[in-house]
Amino acid sequence: AFDADKWVAAKKDAAKIINRDNGASLAVNFDWVFYGPNMESAVDTVFSIRNLGSSGDNIHFNRIPPERRIRVDEFGDNSVVFAFDLSKFLKPFALQIVKGLNFVPFDKPDDWVVFSKKEFVYGQDSMDNAAYILPELAYAFGVS
Repeated sequence: AFDADKWVAAKKDAAKIINRDNGASLAVNFDWVFYGPNMESAVDTVFSIRNLGSSGDNIHFNRIPPERRIRVDEFGDNSVVFAFDLSKFLKPFALQIVKGLNFVPFDKPDDWVVFSKKEFVYGQDSMDNAAYILPELAYAFGVS
């Protein structure tokens, strides 16, 4: 699920991501890795071994420093590794307003709620959609 070749492929994929507003590269540079317990040796192989023996020096050695390699026990036995670029200023939420806000008061004596329950009710009528977005700055290994 995670090895040096997949790390290189992820970085190449990230380099292709452009800002659609101006066509410039987003310059994604993964600087944090989150992994499950059973992926610790794979992550260490890519980032902690300085010399690979007959293959020579490891070009990925300490690319992600140990303090930015986070083991997440909650991932359990899943073979997943997530790489993030957290160096950028993030605006990870999108808000889509379909129908603007309309304030609705039920406070007239002839409103049904006021008449039947003797209550004043105030509300809003709107149609919105909010989403958490961060796909450009994250990469998942071993997730299907």
